[in-house]
Amino acid sequence: DNLRASDIKKATHAIIASPPKYHFTNFIQLRKAEFGGRLLIEKPVFVSVSEFLATDKVMSGYVLRHAHFWKSLKAALHEQVVRKISIQLETNQDFGLSSGSWRIEDTFPGQSLISEFGSHCINLLIDLAPIETLSISVKEFNKVILTNNDNVNCTIELLAKSPNVRKSVYTILVETDVARFRTDFYSLEVLSFQNKEMVFESLASAGVNARAYLRGVEFSAQMEIFMGSSLLDSKDITDAVATDVILKKLEEDRSFQK
Repeated sequence: DNLRASDIKKATHAIIASPPKYHFTNFIQLRKAEFGGRLLIEKPVFVSVSEFLATDKVMSGYVLRHAHFWKSLKAALHEQVVRKISIQLETNQDFGLSSGSWRIEDTFPGQSLISEFGSHCINLLIDLAPIETLSISVKEFNKVILTNNDNVNCTIELLAKSPNVRKSVYTILVETDVARFRTDFYSLEVLSFQNKEMVFESLASAGVNARAYLRGVEFSAQMEIFMGSSLLDSKDITDAVATDVILKKLEEDRSFQK
């Protein structure tokens, strides 16, 4: 509120990191001030960016796409036919109503868990397969399972209040006609179906490190791209908006709200 419109117009970069319900309001304020620089919008985005700003100037907060082994996985899957995708999130955070967490704003079981962690998983999923809808098979405050069988057999499993982990852990399994891939963002395993050969690589063995450590290598990579001079990848924000669409459909799913 203390910034003048002239200051906003001169800015080269901006980040919207407010609660998601205020993203669109803040975005419009930037546009009214004729901001034309690079913009990062935290997830979920909830803004139809392309109506107001070139998509190659906008980045979403879905930082896991910038993880080293996610990029390695995408490269390894090039020109392969994906048959099955399984994404699991396991966290020690409690999303129950009695937890007292500020994150809990559920109007139905699992809503906050989906918004906090499920949105990341959905965004990763649509980076691998053209998924437009997901169905809910389990709906609890601390457990949600989402599935899709239209083109690729896909499953997202969200497990909260887990005694098995001390922090949030993602595990991605992908099967093609020729191999099975597994990554937890700290390592990548590739099992060839033809010769049963297993190839394993870790961040340490790959010599990966962050030039400026925030929370992980992916955060540093994201900021390097955001602050750099090359055009941003339009698929980033396009898929972020597509993630919003799936989240909205899940919220409107009456069977989920029971």
